[in-house]
Amino acid sequence: MRSPLGLVTSIAFCAVFVVSGCKQATVERNTVSGVVTLAGRPFEDGVVTLHGPGGVQAIGSILSGGRYIIDDPPLGLCQVTVTPPPGFATPTLDPNANAHSPPPAAASRIPAKYRLPGNGLSVDVKPGGTFFDIAMVN
Repeated sequence: MRSPLGLVTSIAFCAVFVVSGCKQATVERNTVSGVVTLAGRPFEDGVVTLHGPGGVQAIGSILSGGRYIIDDPPLGLCQVTVTPPPGFATPTLDPNANAHSPPPAAASRIPAKYRLPGNGLSVDVKPGGTFFDIAMVN
């Protein structure tokens, strides 16, 4: 038979073990977010890509209001591009046409200069949340 002091000590030890096991490590979420505009108006059609150190890339779709968010971006100085959204062209009756080719880039209102790295857009991504608005001009 256990003594009351031994029982209390055992219960206290178990309580400390259970409580300490319930704590979750806080993980800082890295994101880059902002608003994309074209000629001062929210732009709602495309993809924002971060081209980070070592060739690492991360992408995020442009949503309503021009908002975008990129989860787990590469840290450090990243070049930024804005490209037309991925998609497929409508099948045509031309037997030589590839029915699954993407729509022509010319159909997008995104100025060509923003589609490739080296366009003057860059952001220094730090741990945690980084805000970067993209103001495109024609």
